[in-house]
Amino acid sequence: MERLSYIELAGRQCPLNFSLGAVEEIGRRYGSLEGMQEAFSAFDEKPIHEALGDILWILAVLLRQGVEYCRVMEGREEEPFTEEQLKCLLGAQDAGRITEALTEAMQLGQGREVEVQADPKNGEAAQGR
Repeated sequence: MERLSYIELAGRQCPLNFSLGAVEEIGRRYGSLEGMQEAFSAFDEKPIHEALGDILWILAVLLRQGVEYCRVMEGREEEPFTEEQLKCLLGAQDAGRITEALTEAMQLGQGREVEVQADPKNGEAAQGR
């Protein structure tokens, strides 16, 4: 199962990982994943700097978790971009691609693979036997 998604930042492919560690950090800030979703659904009601701050914070969390995953699994040693560095590297025009990348990472982190095996008895029933 694929665990990581990637976002290009400053010419570098950066891993994002929606791990249990990310869920824990999000829970501390928003109370729950549902609390995070409520915060994001209220973006239009927030001042732009607050809305972008939430996006950058979550991006920084998933970047840290992505780099940590690569360190543990592949022995890669690199530093994730910090929230302050992200503020410098990104602009308001990047918000759309960032939210797409965050959504993809969260879907991968919550995804489940389900293996379906055909049951010969069900096939017979479907054929009217």
